[in-house]
Amino acid sequence: FMANLGVKFTAVSLQANALVQFGNTVYNNNNQYYRYWRAEADAKFKPGIPFLTGIGFYGFGGGAFYNMKGTVVQKAAPEVGFRYSFEPKKSSLGFAAMAIIGTMPKVETFNSDVKLIAQFNANTGGLTQIGFTGDFWMAAKLEERNTAKLLGGVAIDYTFPTKIFSLSGLLQIKAAPAIETLPNTPLAINLRIDGYNNKWYFKCGVPNDPNTVRVLNVFNLYSYFMFGNDLGNDVPNGFTPGFVSEYNSTFPGNPIINSSVGGTNLTTTGAGIALGVGIKIEKPLSTSLPSGLIRNWDFNFLLKAGAELNAALLEYNGACGGFNPVGIGGYRASGSVGFYARMSGTLNGTVKNRSNSYAASDGLRYWSDKSYNIIDIRGGGWLIGAFPNPEYFQGAIDGKVGFFDGLVDINFHRDFTYGDNCGAMTPTAGVAIVEKDTTQSFKNNLIKYVTPATHYNFPKTETINVKYTLVPNQVFDVAEYQSDGSIKTRTFKLVVTRTLEVKNTNGAWVIQNTNVKANNIGEYQYYIKPPITSVPANQPMMQSGAIAAAAVSGATPMTGVGGVTPMTVANRLPAFHTNSGNSMMAPNGIFHVNNIISPVPPPPAPNYPNPALSPVNGLVADKDYRFKVTATLQELTGNNWTTAVTKVGSLPVIQTITKLFRTGLMQLVQANL
Repeated sequence: FMANLGVKFTAVSLQANALVQFGNTVYNNNNQYYRYWRAEADAKFKPGIPFLTGIGFYGFGGGAFYNMKGTVVQKAAPEVGFRYSFEPKKSSLGFAAMAIIGTMPKVETFNSDVKLIAQFNANTGGLTQIGFTGDFWMAAKLEERNTAKLLGGVAIDYTFPTKIFSLSGLLQIKAAPAIETLPNTPLAINLRIDGYNNKWYFKCGVPNDPNTVRVLNVFNLYSYFMFGNDLGNDVPNGFTPGFVSEYNSTFPGNPIINSSVGGTNLTTTGAGIALGVGIKIEKPLSTSLPSGLIRNWDFNFLLKAGAELNAALLEYNGACGGFNPVGIGGYRASGSVGFYARMSGTLNGTVKNRSNSYAASDGLRYWSDKSYNIIDIRGGGWLIGAFPNPEYFQGAIDGKVGFFDGLVDINFHRDFTYGDNCGAMTPTAGVAIVEKDTTQSFKNNLIKYVTPATHYNFPKTETINVKYTLVPNQVFDVAEYQSDGSIKTRTFKLVVTRTLEVKNTNGAWVIQNTNVKANNIGEYQYYIKPPITSVPANQPMMQSGAIAAAAVSGATPMTGVGGVTPMTVANRLPAFHTNSGNSMMAPNGIFHVNNIISPVPPPPAPNYPNPALSPVNGLVADKDYRFKVTATLQELTGNNWTTAVTKVGSLPVIQTITKLFRTGLMQLVQANL
């Protein structure tokens, strides 16, 4: 079930909205049913509440959800920005807080909806995800945001278990004809970091979908800028597909060669950057002329042009063309540049036939459509290359001149190459880096020491102390340098198992149940709980207060069961007067109650923290014991914990220490000779 409710109070300029959703499902829960719900509410009001100079709040909101998960998604066109999409997920809960922020006193200058969401694991209580969305509008009132000239949104999201950070931004410009973005195609940026797998990228437009703005309704400006080691299918490879398509349609007989001589796929190492900028012009014109022998006379003129530059700066490894390393210190630029232009004019009309037959419909001669290419001038060229040390260039120049429907038709094409083509070289390894192996450093170093240090005369009440190198069951991350210079984040934890055994009279080892407590120096103390000693029924229990004071002063205590009178509410309260009106307080400030003298209570002792007492072990005298502790380093692989292994030899990182000790003297064995 899901419902939305909205209400407006026009008299006070207040608008409120609410949402509720609940249900049950077996979704992603091994066919087991569970319930889920979420609720949200917000309020918008005017005038705003001042916050900072020139900034104020125009609304607040919030919500909560249980057994559901929110995921950032892009809003559907024509809206621009981001929102959270919810779906059921067992053991997930969270809350959201929202605010509407705008400039004051004119909110139409800039206003924004911001939303913060936090998600937790219902079983462990740990924070699993935190996110932020902020959609903004400029030059628009709160109730007229669809008319904003500039609008967009940003979304930031971080998932703690997978250590994935993402940032996305969108910007839509609606200031035509001066400048505007393409319909339903806002400018976009993306930043993503995968902390566990050491993958990351930054993209501000991509070659297949560059960021584009249209200026004066005549030409488009587009660009892309990207770097990272996880570019996926967006790795640049020479000219953009749009430029290649336009160039090849202009010169269909001489298609462009689209390849990257510098190997821009090397941007996947994160050792360089790649960018591209371009311009595209397309302006059609049409005019009609008077009719005569030719009626529906049209003259169509088309101007098309474009240019593009793509570049990458990368660090390479190896020698080429007599240079080692290539470029300047191993860095070498590569890229492509090209342009095309076409100007054409066409006459289109309907001319009379020379036939003497007549059309039955209009009584006129038959007419037929004709088209004449009056002018067709084209020019273009492209160049791909890499430089310096060595230089390499490959390209072509194309041209065409045509007049009067082929009466004059001149075509030109010339291609060329220059220098040494190094091809797609391998990326450099950079400065020699010793690859780190965290698991090797913990090999045989998980346990610092285990007591007892002696074999005999171990005290019965003394604990067995173990000092570990790591804190057991505490998850931690380690950033490791790899041989290629990249950094990989690995996640570990220390898992500990122990057994304490005692040898019985027939020589068999019997497992004992143990407890553990950590002391203030980081040792883990293992012990057997001593048996609880019961108090005999005929043994009186000591009492405090007046009874104890009487015992100290030698006064006769009150009698009762077992020789001790139980304390009651009446005899615990201080009495200042008797029924006869005589005071029971002596001039020296001492109370007298039934010949029991109790001094005035002293002030309370300072509230110092009590030191943690060491536990008492419950070992049995003159027994042989065997204590075994095993420490295992585990690594998170995907969603599973497995035993960590070293990089060299793939050896499991496990350490075991066994201690034999006796709570008594060495037993002498008599030998019969």
